[in-house]
Amino acid sequence: HGGKQTRGWSFDFPYLHAKSGSLSPLKHFAYDLRDIVRKQSLPGYSLTINRPQVGPDRLSFAPTELLPFPRNRGTGGVKTHAVDKL
Repeated sequence: HGGKQTRGWSFDFPYLHAKSGSLSPLKHFAYDLRDIVRKQSLPGYSLTINRPQVGPDRLSFAPTELLPFPRNRGTGGVKTHAVDKL
């Protein structure tokens, strides 16, 4: 976790691979990172991959405004059952 820098942060792929503890080879790890960036599936962050002329690819994170989930107006909110209450 890189903190809450207003401009975000970036890490090169080999560094992220080492820190993640992933047992997959770096090329598979990089493929998975690219898929995550393509899907933009990390709420609250915009993800990009930077490809410098020299050195490994870098994954960049920039914070974005989190939008609230839309409410389902037809259900009246979340229903709980008596057994759910402890």
